[in-house]
Amino acid sequence: MPTQLEIAMDVMIRTFHRYSCREGDRFKLSKGELKMLLQRELTEFLSCQKDPELVDKMMQDLDANKDNEVDFNEFVVMVAALTVACNDYFVEQLKKKGKERQVDLKILFQSSQGYWLIGPKQSEGGYPASDPLFPSLNCSGLTNFPGQLREAVDHDPFPHLAGGASPKRELEGEPLYRRALRCVDMLSLQGQFTFTADRPQLHCATFFIAEPEEFITIHYDLVSIDCLRGDILQVFDGWILKGEKFPSSQDHPLPTTERYVDFCDSGLSRRSIRSSQNVAMIFFRVHEPGNGFTITVKTEPNLFPCNIISQTPNGRFTLVMPHQHRNCSFSIIYPVAIKISDLTLGHLNGLQLKKSSAGCGGIGDFVELLGGTGLDPSKMLLLADLCYPLRGPAQMKVGCDHTVLRMVSSGKHINRVTFEYRQLEPYELENPNGNSIQEFCLSTL
Repeated sequence: MPTQLEIAMDVMIRTFHRYSCREGDRFKLSKGELKMLLQRELTEFLSCQKDPELVDKMMQDLDANKDNEVDFNEFVVMVAALTVACNDYFVEQLKKKGKERQVDLKILFQSSQGYWLIGPKQSEGGYPASDPLFPSLNCSGLTNFPGQLREAVDHDPFPHLAGGASPKRELEGEPLYRRALRCVDMLSLQGQFTFTADRPQLHCATFFIAEPEEFITIHYDLVSIDCLRGDILQVFDGWILKGEKFPSSQDHPLPTTERYVDFCDSGLSRRSIRSSQNVAMIFFRVHEPGNGFTITVKTEPNLFPCNIISQTPNGRFTLVMPHQHRNCSFSIIYPVAIKISDLTLGHLNGLQLKKSSAGCGGIGDFVELLGGTGLDPSKMLLLADLCYPLRGPAQMKVGCDHTVLRMVSSGKHINRVTFEYRQLEPYELENPNGNSIQEFCLSTL
């Protein structure tokens, strides 16, 4: 599993490229893209501003080379400045611990338009001795009013730091959804779920699926099983169905044995387990009637989604792999028509290359279309591989029960593929329009 620092780096890269690809230069933020990023990713900061020219001023300050665009290096300067300012504030609070105070504003950095300032939250009475190192991650928005103090805005700018939503948001949300689990079950909702055996249940499993851009966390609330008698309760990072795994062993960062977390081995030392993608599952066996367990399932944003099973038969998605040596599969458990509208492979550097008759096997960055009847992409039929730039959309009908678009990345480049998909109608399956060997799911362009 990646470390917290590695995740933070991934999030910053992913966030930048999610917005930079919308118009103009795909690797730079235009003024419109910067505004959209601020509105969606720094919501509190932007909402407390009264300057209608704020985005223009930020663009002018961040655009070091004056090309009217913000590249990744310039974007990092903004994120680093905000982070340094917050850290300075928290360290200052530790020095003043236990004292009532009204904290002065601190200069974040000087711009050509004046001073960008950060106004920390006013604290009443200091922090108790039992508080953690950073007991309250609360900063106000930034202002561009040099020499003026402003009251701090009471909000949490890091609602997903250290996992999960803030307690404030949870309390304001809807009541926790609760229901009983069946021996074989599938869930796409957050909530608290309880399984109680009414008779010996020896072969049970629950499949969890979230939105493509979400992780799943499974938390043990209560467990009453007899491990010595042969009961089991295991969480698996992914899905297993009929002996086939998703993600495949070629695509998941961990060896298969490390993807299992067995309660009978770890107990409550691993009370919460988070998936690496939008699917997870539990296996369980309970011999004694009345025994069972209660779990709470929550989702949290994954700003760097990789290895996804779609909940729906129709949709549109963009896979981006910035400088990571990983394989990512997007799985659709339906026969579909798929259209690839954009393909950017960093190793091409904009050159228009011809497709090699030898395929893409010797190239480190490429996209595959796969089809089959099982769950494991590594066991599917290769329908097409793309390692060259597209001259217009590529469309394909895949008559298989299971369709996968898979991106293979060497880690040396930024790769991106955007695609749309829809479930094939019954008449399209009956008339495959040139799929000469339907049982092998051969495709047509």
